[in-house]
This record gives sequence, C-alpha cells and structure tokens, in this order.
Amino acid sequence: MEIDDHHQQLRTCVVLGGRGLIGRSLVLKLLKLGNWTVRVADSTPSLQLDSSEEKDSILSQAFSTGRSEYFHVDVRNKPQIIK
Repeated sequence: MEIDDHHQQLRTCVVLGGRGLIGRSLVLKLLKLGNWTVRVADSTPSLQLDSSEEKDSILSQAFSTGRSEYFHVDVRNKPQIIK
C-alpha cells in the first residue's frame, strides 16, 4: 500500500534550547523530514533569522507556514514549559 506524503498526519515536537547548536540542528532535521511540527523553546527573548543562510530559510518558511513556532521560556520553570 502506497502512502501519499501530503496526507500524512504531522507530529509535534518541542525542542528545548532550540537556538543552541544541538537544538537548532535537531529543529532543522525534524523540519527537513517533513512530517513534524516543531515548537522551538528557548530562553532567548526572540528568534533572529539570517535569511541569506539556507538553514534559516528552511526555518523561516516553517514559521510562515505554521510548521514551527517560537516560545520564549525559562527552561528551569516547569509550569512555563508545560504551558
């Protein structure tokens, strides 16, 4: 049985520390796989993108299409993360 990729249900993943080196790599990998909605959670107040870099254009496109969201959180604050 063949599965149509456009009809796969998206899964959701929260990446804590998503602006860091390892977190950002994980975010990009999940987005490239195509079947993930990624919530980037980090303590940095905003997510700044450099649209000239390919990796940032992937992330920028994900934000514009709703496949990714950015949340400013204190990773030491469990209720804030749960929210």
